[in-house]
Amino acid sequence: MRQGIKELQNSKVSELVDVYMSNAKEITFKAPTGSGKTYMMADFMNRTLDSNTVFIVSSLSKGQLAEQNHDKFVQYSAFDFTKINPYLINSETAPEEKLYIPLDYNVYSLPRDLYKKNSKLMEGSMLLFLEELISYGKKIILIKDECHQATNNLDQLNKFFYKIINFSATPQSTRFHIDVELTEDEAIKEKLIKVNQNPINNSPYTLEEQLKQLKEEAIPLLLKVKKAYNEKMGINPALIIQISNKTKGLDEWNKIKQIIDDPSLGLKWMYIAEEGSKDNDTNDDVKKLPSSVWRLYAKNNEAPIDIIVFKMVITEGWDIPRACMLFQIRDTESITLDEQVYGRIRRNPILTTWEQYDDDTQNLALKCWVWGLLGKNQREFKKVKLNPQYNISFQTTKLNDLRNNPDFNLESFIKNKKQKSSTESIFSLYKKWHNISDKTSSLAWNYIKDYNDWFKVSENIIEIDNKNKEYLNDYEKSMAVGETVSLPIESYYEKTDNYLEINEWMWSNYIENDNEFNFDSESEKNFAKILRDTTNKFFGKNYYPNSKLCFEYFDGTVKKSYPDFILRDKDANIHIFEVKSLNQGQQYNIDEEEYASKIMKLAECYKYASKITPYTFYIPIQVGNKWIIEKFYKGNYERIVKEQLLNFLNK
Repeated sequence: MRQGIKELQNSKVSELVDVYMSNAKEITFKAPTGSGKTYMMADFMNRTLDSNTVFIVSSLSKGQLAEQNHDKFVQYSAFDFTKINPYLINSETAPEEKLYIPLDYNVYSLPRDLYKKNSKLMEGSMLLFLEELISYGKKIILIKDECHQATNNLDQLNKFFYKIINFSATPQSTRFHIDVELTEDEAIKEKLIKVNQNPINNSPYTLEEQLKQLKEEAIPLLLKVKKAYNEKMGINPALIIQISNKTKGLDEWNKIKQIIDDPSLGLKWMYIAEEGSKDNDTNDDVKKLPSSVWRLYAKNNEAPIDIIVFKMVITEGWDIPRACMLFQIRDTESITLDEQVYGRIRRNPILTTWEQYDDDTQNLALKCWVWGLLGKNQREFKKVKLNPQYNISFQTTKLNDLRNNPDFNLESFIKNKKQKSSTESIFSLYKKWHNISDKTSSLAWNYIKDYNDWFKVSENIIEIDNKNKEYLNDYEKSMAVGETVSLPIESYYEKTDNYLEINEWMWSNYIENDNEFNFDSESEKNFAKILRDTTNKFFGKNYYPNSKLCFEYFDGTVKKSYPDFILRDKDANIHIFEVKSLNQGQQYNIDEEEYASKIMKLAECYKYASKITPYTFYIPIQVGNKWIIEKFYKGNYERIVKEQLLNFLNK
């Protein structure tokens, strides 16, 4: 997994712990589906657990999500978060027996629907369990997983809970104050979740029009994506189709089946009306098995099921990262429900093996496609195309690891290390790998040939990682010219309130005569206006979602800077800009010292990059209405103001 992801998740959990340590009684954590919410939940519990603390994790549905969470907690407790001792509350006892909950655990997974009217828990078992915990001096923390779902019965027990922690991708703004958030932009930038490739279309569709679009647009694209997924990743992608409930849904399914059951397509499909329903159907051999196991079968990356048709069932914690296409016929009129469904197709299918794939494969893994009424509830994006005359090449920079250091040989380093007298356990050695950079991991695995090699490397992996970091941080040794790239032929950006009309630059909107472009921040828009009003019309935005124009730098781990703007002057010199702001409200709650440190790290990168590439780099920083501009040219640095930049670019 990418080190940047680990750092992002770690920072959000640290924020959550800080809020938890305050006087707040109820806390809400928001993170998009697919961003590792359960992992961060486990990390948070592990950090705050002591001998007097007990967590109850209430999850959606009678058992599936709770059981899924419990299984993950068990997995995490073995390696990552050893303080956690998990237990799944279930109803597998005989009908006449009271439900017994043991007291010698500290994390209890509770299916929400298990605590309902006339249930065994509500007959007194839960109340007795909580009273016993309190009598032993325990602090009981209730975690509501997917807190947008009502928990009325459980809410009657709030007097027992020391604190309530809400986790959700879609907490209702009218009910919850969001204390900590991992934003969608952060998740996208760290390659955690996919991005919708279809332009938003709010036009209403009749069922006939939607079925025509399914047959003529979605199915052909699925066949194309299926071929690419199989060739590049060995994964079978899936198209998910959401239909209406009851009679309306049955009519929709019958018409959809006529389209997808065409033998000439060679596609496998699965229809799930309800869990265990006799109406469930499939054209795959799994039909011989009870439909209750179909979901588990269909979620695997290699599962042959190409199309999954469902009503509501998929919103309840069904992780299926290979799903990358959603066709929504059902009009839920619920933003929360739509976002939950949307989240099912946004997980990165190669997240844990990311570094093994080339750029084209990584870009494919981060694409998803959405059709239907869902679009009106999602963020709106606009597509742009590159004007042909601006299709030029750029040099990038990369950071080499210790393998490129002639003064270091990993094999010799390992051989010269004395064997430790007391061998560490495999579990403690495994944990060490969680704290190293991706570059070090790649370096180490390139050396490891067998089990003994793994042990020898693991014992010294932290020292190897420190040496690697020291080398990476020395740009004179580690930085080199990378591949030569061009800007993508087409890209996209999100519509925001920060817009500017630009009649002539590198990009054109797909919508004819639309010269209005949107920017991520006010400072970015303001600087775009400065460049627009120079005498140089050869300039443009570097839209990072599918850009390869980036420069590697080191900030605890190897990161990539995707600069905001590119400009070519009259003498064909290239100028590259990364815009920052110190104005209040534009830092997205980033600590000032941390923000300044990030700018300094970027400045160090640009200074050396300007030495080994023919470009001039700039970091324009908006302070109030003024601009302070850090300039880097041929390895030299100077600070200029806006007027000096304009005089230089307009000469």
